[in-house]
Amino acid sequence: MEYHTGWPLRSATAAILLAALCASVEARSGETGTAPLDREGAVRTALQNNPDVRTAQVELSSARARVAAAGMLSPHNPEIEGTLGQRFAPGERSTEVEVSLSQRIEIAGQRGLRRRAADAGLAAAADRLEHVRARIRSEVEVAFVDLLLARQEIGFSRESLALSEDLHRAAAERRDAGAATDLGVNLAAVELAQARRDLLLSMRARRRAELRLHSLLALGPDEPLEITGALESLGPLDADLADLVALAVSRRRDLRTLDDELAERRAEVELAEAGVWPDLTLSLGYALEESSDHIASVGLAVELPVFNRNRSEKAAASGRLGRIEVERAATRLAVENQVAQALDRYRVALEIVEVFDRDILAQLARNLQLLHVSFEAGKIGLLQVLSTQRDLTRTRAEYAHNLAELHRARARLELAAGGPIP
Repeated sequence: MEYHTGWPLRSATAAILLAALCASVEARSGETGTAPLDREGAVRTALQNNPDVRTAQVELSSARARVAAAGMLSPHNPEIEGTLGQRFAPGERSTEVEVSLSQRIEIAGQRGLRRRAADAGLAAAADRLEHVRARIRSEVEVAFVDLLLARQEIGFSRESLALSEDLHRAAAERRDAGAATDLGVNLAAVELAQARRDLLLSMRARRRAELRLHSLLALGPDEPLEITGALESLGPLDADLADLVALAVSRRRDLRTLDDELAERRAEVELAEAGVWPDLTLSLGYALEESSDHIASVGLAVELPVFNRNRSEKAAASGRLGRIEVERAATRLAVENQVAQALDRYRVALEIVEVFDRDILAQLARNLQLLHVSFEAGKIGLLQVLSTQRDLTRTRAEYAHNLAELHRARARLELAAGGPIP
């Protein structure tokens, strides 16, 4: 018999194993009447319901309200004042009435500066919302992959348990037939106990993954959740590290948020400096004294900045600006490191999966063919067949682990790069 190691065989083998990997997930999805969620459906649900996203949306609404408040003609309301009194003099008595209207007026462009700061704050809130959305998307994708893997692991654990039971039974039969000793039975019993433990651990891991996804989707712990999907192999990236860093710097919403906050803090510094200029108070008055003429008046008042020259507010605004400048520089450097680490993680995961696709899966297919040929020819016994099948199940589980790690690495890389990578 001739075996070929070219790509068609590897692709066919990978497809067969991938179908086996997701079979348990598809079967479980059909157990209930609820429509299962795919990965994008889970992301959409999380973006609608996740409390972090909803909190950021509320903050955006608050920022819009601050913009409206900053656009008012003046933050100071006009004041109206009236007095009514009587004048007493020897032999006469008169009534006096006086009414005045005053308005405080800013003269250093504070309204425009407040509007600039509020507009920058609104842009920061919008970018912050998008950054939260990107983070939640990445976390949901990772949690979805973890749940896919956890459910597949239960299938592998059950297969391994069934094979361990067969091995233990076959070892006992060989011992009873005088072809083996108690040592072989004891070793098979240990393998059986470990397989039972692995099944329990797999069930616990599945529950932990379910609860994590429930939390991200804002679902209760007992609410039904069915998912569907498969872990497929991914391809290499066309972009190198420099391209991805440039992409991240131009798209990362946390960087944009800090840029917006810088603009907001600069406007606040200018607003604090403008506070040194005194406001004017313009007043209009009208007075009437009984048995005398009407009196109209215009007044102008200026506050003298003798004691308070707004030094503390200027210092505080400058300090807030300096903090954002330091944070912006640190975040810019962190973005480069995050992209580099995520890219290295993705490349390593991809290389491991490619080794499976290129070498291990094809070799497993050949080994299975040789195993069945040898068993049918009577060259090997059932015990060796069962042991080889158990090793195959473990290899499939390892392949699923590496596929899941590849998908996690891709999600983290896209988060670090600020979005999908072309």
